Amino acid sequence: MHIRDSFAPVSTTPLKTRRPTPTASEPQERASLSALAGLQQCPLGPQLSGLTRNLSRQNRALGESSALAAGGGPTQAGTTLIQAQMRQGLCPYLSQATQNNPSQDWSALNLLRQGLEQGQTDPVDFFQGLHQSYGPSLQVGDVLFETRREVVNAILVGTENPVAERTHFSKSSLQKQALGSVYGDHTLFLESGEAWQSQRSALLPHFTGQRVMSESNHQHLQELTHKHLDALPQDQPLDLNLKLRSLSLDVAISHMFGLSLELPELEKLADLFQRGGQLAQNRLFGIEHQDDTLQNQLTELADRLIASPSPQPTLQSLLADPKASDKEWLRQQVITLTMLGHETTANMLTYSVAELVNHPQQLAELRAEYAVTIGTARPTLDQTTALKATRNAIKETIREHAPNYLLSREALHDIQLGDTLIKAGTQVLMSVQDTNRLPDNDWNPDREGAKMFSFGGGARVCLGQVLARLEASVVLSQLMTRFELRPTFETSLDPQSDFSSRPADAHYTLHRTNIGPTPA
Repeated sequence: MHIRDSFAPVSTTPLKTRRPTPTASEPQERASLSALAGLQQCPLGPQLSGLTRNLSRQNRALGESSALAAGGGPTQAGTTLIQAQMRQGLCPYLSQATQNNPSQDWSALNLLRQGLEQGQTDPVDFFQGLHQSYGPSLQVGDVLFETRREVVNAILVGTENPVAERTHFSKSSLQKQALGSVYGDHTLFLESGEAWQSQRSALLPHFTGQRVMSESNHQHLQELTHKHLDALPQDQPLDLNLKLRSLSLDVAISHMFGLSLELPELEKLADLFQRGGQLAQNRLFGIEHQDDTLQNQLTELADRLIASPSPQPTLQSLLADPKASDKEWLRQQVITLTMLGHETTANMLTYSVAELVNHPQQLAELRAEYAVTIGTARPTLDQTTALKATRNAIKETIREHAPNYLLSREALHDIQLGDTLIKAGTQVLMSVQDTNRLPDNDWNPDREGAKMFSFGGGARVCLGQVLARLEASVVLSQLMTRFELRPTFETSLDPQSDFSSRPADAHYTLHRTNIGPTPA
């Protein structure tokens, strides 16, 4: 779907919207809004109450601009143009509001900021609303919102492809500007071209299956899991997501840097990274927000990890890089790898727990398989990888609730993908949940062959996915067999997203079961 100046349902063939010439008493923008209101039918019908229409109008605007901002948005040079285009109305309700209240800032980006500041919106929800209303592919100005699997796959494969004659896409420049202001803009996550390829090649050997899928690494994961699960309080509410982020942070720090930290400090650092993710999102969305102590605390952590008395091969590779003489460059790599190495894995686990609590039959199958395969003994690597019910629960969860909820790319030159011409400079925003979505989208861990993009794709596929999958299998199987988890409130899968996405509420009360491993 191509949209020239505003969001409106049109055919898949490019359409030039005809606009009446404004009269002397009618400003150009007012005429455009009126023309839009006459052309389109808002997906939300007139039978809705005034309050519902108002909320729906704002939610739709928030969703569309959230998709723009969360994934990187346009290049800096095009930002003003895109914002101006998005001011012109997203459905007749918004058009009418802009005409009736011209003094109020009705821009979609302003509405998005208001919703985020008031805690009334989330990017994941609004991506879904955007594509439900306007289809799997639509374009506004220089931004293409894309969820068709074949196109998404071609874009990912066409990014930094080492065997292609030329690369077609790179990371989004606006994403680099916003996230780089928090984590640094010369990191593996944000770099492109030769700088990215050099960093990736140096780190890849430490995250391969051969390196990760060893009995010694598996036993280390088991020990860290027991360390954290043994300390979980029982019969009182706890924030499980915080506990899982602390555990995953422990895994990341020990695997990459060889440092062992105590649980209270890990929880403080988990909150530190969450603050960083929130600040990065706020800067993407243009929200005025300061965290005066964040950078100093991240710098202190980086220096501590760099000075680890037991440096692991990952850290040794960073230290051997010629650019490591630049202390700030080295700090950026260390902090970014630590952030990437724990947050999405912990959020993936939190979503998996919530789904299993909501599906007692699948939970019973997971526990029965564990009892037969392992019992109360300490599992081996082969036994853990043989837990099909656990593995399938994780796979289905990351399909339906990908913590890395948005992929963004920038077209380097004009390229034709099927019937879609993507112009140079176009920012492509790909909602992972909506790309992964199936006609039957119920959580079904027995599903076979559902292709998904939760770890990205192409040459820039997630570097740590092998470790993340193994860690998730160890932690989920141990947690769900050792404890009964009762949600403190009604279990909710509503997303709460900043750098990545997690369930908005993850408070549980834990009770020891008679299955699973015996506490240390």
